[in-house]
Amino acid sequence: METILSSEIHQILVESMHEVSGIEPQEAFLSGNKKFLQALERVLYDRFGSLTGKGMAIRMGRSGFQTGLRRWGETLGLYSLEYRLLPFNRRVKVGLEQIARFLEEQAPLRMSICEEDNFWVIEVTQKPACAEHSNTITCYLLTGMFQEFMQWVGSGRFFPVRETLCRTKGAPCCRFEISRKPLE
Repeated sequence: METILSSEIHQILVESMHEVSGIEPQEAFLSGNKKFLQALERVLYDRFGSLTGKGMAIRMGRSGFQTGLRRWGETLGLYSLEYRLLPFNRRVKVGLEQIARFLEEQAPLRMSICEEDNFWVIEVTQKPACAEHSNTITCYLLTGMFQEFMQWVGSGRFFPVRETLCRTKGAPCCRFEISRKPLE
């Protein structure tokens, strides 16, 4: 039976869940559980309510990015002098591409990145074998991860991230737009 998330990504999510919510890992959160994300969503929504649960998932995505950066930032080239000296727009694009490649190896996701006048756009689909495992918690985790990446790459400035399309609402993909202008 194929697992949905790599053990590394799973561990980061469990650590982030504990850091953000104080929830101790339960049997439903064991590595290799194909229903891990559904169990996480259910626990967050049942314990904290829908709105707060979504906010906690975004915070988990932010925390997960920082943990992942510490573990794999060097491997992904995000700490290299060559990367750090790129012009800002190029650094964002290259960083998003590196993160996308990494996540495609670690999770059942396919990601494409493009630039528009006012946004960087990330479209996320799931590999066909995993399509039945779609859930909204993944979108909130990714939103938080993109927020934290942009704050890290943008020297502490906050760039709004919003999901404009969602597979769980019938769209062909989840589409995230990251504003090219930080909030002042």
